[in-house]
Amino acid sequence: ESKSVNLGEGKFLRAYAYSKLVLIFGRVPLFDHVILPNEFETVERASTEKEVFDFIKADLDDAIAHLPEKGDIEVGRATKGAAQALKARVCMRETGYIYNSVMSSRAPEYAGVNANDLWQEVYDLTKSIMASPKYDLLPNFAEVFELEGENREETVWDQQYVNDLAVTTW
Repeated sequence: ESKSVNLGEGKFLRAYAYSKLVLIFGRVPLFDHVILPNEFETVERASTEKEVFDFIKADLDDAIAHLPEKGDIEVGRATKGAAQALKARVCMRETGYIYNSVMSSRAPEYAGVNANDLWQEVYDLTKSIMASPKYDLLPNFAEVFELEGENREETVWDQQYVNDLAVTTW
């Protein structure tokens, strides 16, 4: 069971990284296995940006299937809700290739993609998160940005930081 969760976390983190990389660099190389030294010379970029987004969404689908709900795993680790939220964000970003002329010229493969399908997926994912008893809005929105708001029901994925100069030394 822990191996399945660890694989889900790995896919979530890889999808998170690729979701940042594709926005900055576009067609990035897609690594679905450990690259051996004899493969270094043959690494190529993805053929389209849509291929990168499809890769990200496939990783997130695997993560959603294997990750536990918030509260069923240590605080700060990836959860099913975090993977659903990231996938919703990725789908929303994909719609930019349909609506934005600069982005659509950069990625013409989105010409045949139906934006309504992407928005439906965003709706379904976010509705599932909102329906979960693990998430809710705080009575005072300002608490989200305070120490009291850490790891509360309004956060989907809290990254944990060490606030001790003896540990971080910077």
